[in-house]
Amino acid sequence: MSKIKDTNLRDRIYETIRNKILKLDFQPGERIPELQLSEELGVSRPLIREATRRLSWEGLVEIHPNYGAKVIIIDDKTIQDLAFVRWQHDQLAIPLAIFNASYKDITDLRNIANSCITANVSGNIELRHDSDALFHQRIFQLSGNHILCDLHYRTSLIVRLWQAIHITTPETLASGLQQHLELVDYIEQRNITAALQVIHDHTMLSFGSDFTGDLLSPQDLLQLCQSN
Repeated sequence: MSKIKDTNLRDRIYETIRNKILKLDFQPGERIPELQLSEELGVSRPLIREATRRLSWEGLVEIHPNYGAKVIIIDDKTIQDLAFVRWQHDQLAIPLAIFNASYKDITDLRNIANSCITANVSGNIELRHDSDALFHQRIFQLSGNHILCDLHYRTSLIVRLWQAIHITTPETLASGLQQHLELVDYIEQRNITAALQVIHDHTMLSFGSDFTGDLLSPQDLLQLCQSN
């Protein structure tokens, strides 16, 4: 039982620090205060360091020798790289999701998309970001490819931080959330080409990026689905 408790404790420490970063309690470029967190949470500093190492692997913090961990700074180059990587991952995940998704899966996905819109209209920013992250996560889960899911999770945390910094009003996200519903429609219709065009446009809108990436042909995507 002690091992289970220790595991739960480590997860709680990690989640607490992660949430503080995503809520901007610790600003980009700011050092993670080990001693303060150790006293606040009533745990040892080595456990705080263990959590920051995990967050470093996930891309939210940087570890500097003789200095400690600090929250990453998301510059224009990072956004360009992130948009391009997310687009490449989406090109793989969406056709697989279309190939695998049941009508119940599609209904659940539509419900999540609607919850994003509802949260946005009510001005509940935190719930809106949670629902947005869940929507994209669910698509990757439907792909059935666990490596893609792991890669998506890593990039999703950086996206969440970027959203916390830049997306603060309902108007900012309204168009993108409507694109979620368009995407669900095309998944239901099993229309790979249209679904990929929507997610391409969604990435462009979300990141304000002018990245370029060719759409794979429907024949290539169908072959990819059948091989998986």
